[in-house]
Amino acid sequence: MKMIFIKTIKDKFNIKFIDTFRFMSEFLSSLAYNSSEDKTRFRETLKIFSLSTLNLVTQKGMKIMRMLISDLYLATDVCLLSDVFEKFRDLCLQTLKLDASHFITAPGFAFDCMLKHTNNGLRGGICHSVKRHVKANIPNIQKINYDSNKPVTWLAYLDC
Repeated sequence: MKMIFIKTIKDKFNIKFIDTFRFMSEFLSSLAYNSSEDKTRFRETLKIFSLSTLNLVTQKGMKIMRMLISDLYLATDVCLLSDVFEKFRDLCLQTLKLDASHFITAPGFAFDCMLKHTNNGLRGGICHSVKRHVKANIPNIQKINYDSNKPVTWLAYLDC
């Protein structure tokens, strides 16, 4: 189920908020519940909500969405996500000595985790050679040799 909230700013433009369930394999409520043994770990959430309302806030289900207005729901969502990510950062710092927020992509973080894991058994290191070569065939662009007998080709570089 995908929840979408649209907020209009001064009748000029809309901001669309998509619920985090679309991007996460776990419900945020179960991630928050798994972190709830120590209530003081919810640093960002406790800046907005009191300790007595924290149990209601961490439920984040249909019940609480019906009870709360969209701005409060969005604040709850962002606070819980930041607290869950901070716990993930702490766990990575303790176990791997790597800070997940210092990496742009998850594959880059996973690669460094692999290097940390295999570093003790390495004799030598990792070595690979990559030569990238691509030639575009684009009409109407200066300094490119366009060949009308070949199909038009464009370049794209994706980090997946």
